[in-house]
Amino acid sequence: MALRAMTAAEADAFLARIAPAYAAERSIADRISLDAAIAFVRDQHARLLPQGHATPGHQFHAIVAGGETVGGVWFGCERGSGEAFLYNITIDSAQRRRGYARGALALVEAAARAAGCTRLGLNVFAPNHGAIALYEQSGFATMAMYMNKRL
Repeated sequence: MALRAMTAAEADAFLARIAPAYAAERSIADRISLDAAIAFVRDQHARLLPQGHATPGHQFHAIVAGGETVGGVWFGCERGSGEAFLYNITIDSAQRRRGYARGALALVEAAARAAGCTRLGLNVFAPNHGAIALYEQSGFATMAMYMNKRL
């Protein structure tokens, strides 16, 4: 298993692929309309990636196993703070439950460490029990919790 840097076209396609699911989760978590969540995601990506996939500090990689691309990952590393951040890790639906996410997460940790980062952070939505279990089994701990309620 390995990470391979995505081309600009692959990174654009990856962002387009992950945006709808992220917006749907954001809509539920923030109790906002899907249209508002879509706008939020579009604005967030524009703010985080002013130079697209070539924005300094951000990395987009295909997850490759057995010569086949099985998913993708987007993470960043800020050397000044020593903090890396995992923005997204996605395994193709037909390839799930084979350990690829766990293996890719270990590769991301190694890449962040090699880039001089000493911490790896991420956000995960509460209903995503599978991801939460993966992260906890990989040594992540909850450091903050955001809660809300409909009024």
